[in-house]
Amino acid sequence: MYFNCAKIHYIQTFEKRRGVFKKSLDFLKKYMAKVDYIEKFLMENIKNGTYHSDQKIMSENSLANFFSVSRMTARKAILNLISKGYLYQIKGSGTYVANYNSKINYKISNNMGLSDFFLSQNIIIDNKVLHTKHKKANPIIAKKLEISPGTEIFEIERVRYHKNSPIIFEKIFMEKPILLGNNLKIFQNSLNNFLKTKGINILTSIREHSPYIPKDNLKNLFNISENSSLLKTEVIVKDENLKPIYFSEIIYNTNKFKFID
Repeated sequence: MYFNCAKIHYIQTFEKRRGVFKKSLDFLKKYMAKVDYIEKFLMENIKNGTYHSDQKIMSENSLANFFSVSRMTARKAILNLISKGYLYQIKGSGTYVANYNSKINYKISNNMGLSDFFLSQNIIIDNKVLHTKHKKANPIIAKKLEISPGTEIFEIERVRYHKNSPIIFEKIFMEKPILLGNNLKIFQNSLNNFLKTKGINILTSIREHSPYIPKDNLKNLFNISENSSLLKTEVIVKDENLKPIYFSEIIYNTNKFKFID
C-alpha cells in the first residue's frame, strides 16, 4: 500500500515536473522565435541599406515596443548581432551598424561608363533624376563642349543609388539637339547605351580627377560629416569624329568606394 502511494506520488511529481519543463521549453521556443524574428528584421534593414554603416539603430525599448516583446528579448537579438559583427555599441550612446556593406572597388583609370562598370560587377544601381533644365552655356561649359558661350544646352542632375544608399551625384551637360526629345527615362538608365541606339557612337572619354569639398546639399544627401572630402571626376565624352557629346561632373560618396590606382 505504501509502495503504491509512493509510486503514485513519484509519477505525479514526475508528470508535474515534465509539465513545467514542457511549458519552459515552449516558452523558450517562442522566446527564441521572437529573437530570431527581430534579428532577421535588423539584418534585412542592414543589407538593403535602410541602416547604413555607423548609423544608430532603434533602442532596446523602441524595439521591444515595436515588436510587443520584453526588453530582454530585444536585447538578446541585439547582442546576437553584435557577436556576429553586424552591430556595435557605444556606452551611453546606443547601438550602431558596423561596416557590413563592403566598399565598391573602383579603378580610377577605368575608362568604362559607370552603368557598364556596375553591370560588369553585378552591382544593381538605381538612377533618380533630380531635375532637368534648359540654360545658356557659360564659358567653362562651352569650352568643354566646344560650342559658343550662350549656346542653349540641357542640364541634368541625377543620383545613383546602391541598396537604397546614394553613392554618386552627377551633373550632365549636353547640347539640346542631341537629346532627341526631352525624355527623363533616358537618364534613369544608361545614357551611353541610349546614344548607341540613336547611332551616336562613343569613341573616347577624357577624365580629370580632383578632391572636392561638398556643399551642404551633398553633405545632407550623402550623410557625411562637416570636414569630409569627396572625389570629383570631370568627363568629356566624344564621338568617332572627336566631337564632344556631353560633359559630366561626377561626385563620388567616398564612404561607399575604395579607389584603386
